[in-house]
Amino acid sequence: MRHPENGGNTVGENPFLSTLYWDFFGPSAVQTAEHFKKHLTEFLHRNAITARPIELKSEQEFHMAVVCQIDDRSAARAVAGTLRAVGRSILADASAETNADLNQPG
Repeated sequence: MRHPENGGNTVGENPFLSTLYWDFFGPSAVQTAEHFKKHLTEFLHRNAITARPIELKSEQEFHMAVVCQIDDRSAARAVAGTLRAVGRSILADASAETNADLNQPG
């Protein structure tokens, strides 16, 4: 799934905003994404991580993505690492080098 322009934000609004995507495919993609969203919501609450409203988005039939935006890079790393965000972690208005930094320890 392609990320929204600038993570859906105005350029300069928050340079540390991380947008995480989890893509699901197949005839049960919608149900799987809804189920994952439930667990993601629970994880965020249990770990006191503040996120913008979690969205479900689709670009095609048999596809559904869960999209989560988090303002804190450390928290985004924890979510991505624990819930294995599949190479879709990006920073709003960030370069490829900064994108790679999100997945580095520390």
